[in-house]
Amino acid sequence: MKYISLIVVLALMIWSWSLATAEPSFSMDQTKHVEEGVENDIHAFIQRKFPETTDVYCQQLYTEGVKSGEEMNVHFRCNTEGGAANGEKIQQTFEGVLHLTSKDGFETWDETGGEIRVPDIVFENGSKISAHDKSAAPESEEPAATEDSGKPAEPTEH
Repeated sequence: MKYISLIVVLALMIWSWSLATAEPSFSMDQTKHVEEGVENDIHAFIQRKFPETTDVYCQQLYTEGVKSGEEMNVHFRCNTEGGAANGEKIQQTFEGVLHLTSKDGFETWDETGGEIRVPDIVFENGSKISAHDKSAAPESEEPAATEDSGKPAEPTEH
């Protein structure tokens, strides 16, 4: 039994070494080129949707190779500052993922899907609006507790 365990451990060590020393699917220059293009596209998208936006800063932007030279996911999180309709300054956070595909190996990329969310809006006066995360919602809610009469139970203090 200890020989089988030893073989399994050696196989896992060899596999993990091959992962650590594997060539990346995209070079750093290629990845940087795609990230710069996506960041410019995100800036243009935000400027089109919110023309009063004055500052866009993407503090998180990284790529994930799906198929070498063919498919890539780009994850991002950007903050903006701009004005609201009433003249008040607001800060917005944009986050999401874009799915990109390339037909020529790496030179040109087409956006084939993805999503952009605005999870937070912070107003100059300190008010904050946060989007509700649907993935965190329970699948089914329990009905309210009822007394024997069929009426909802009175709330209790804790």
